[in-house]
Amino acid sequence: DLPRAELKRDAAIRREPQGKAPVLMHGVTGTQLAVKETRGKWRLVVYRDLLTDQLSEGWVYAPAVQMLGEPTP
Repeated sequence: DLPRAELKRDAAIRREPQGKAPVLMHGVTGTQLAVKETRGKWRLVVYRDLLTDQLSEGWVYAPAVQMLGEPTP
């Protein structure tokens, strides 16, 4: 099982771990995620695409992600 998380603020889910990469989805606060990998200040996440209702992957800037089970600073 992958670690669970959610967006703690609105954030772009991107194709690659960089700020200029194409946006796959605009996630809103509370969007549920599973974290597959961390690379620097980015997290590779699995999320449910609201248009297709399919699981998809993309990169989110790590400060926007709250790991569930961790205290909120």
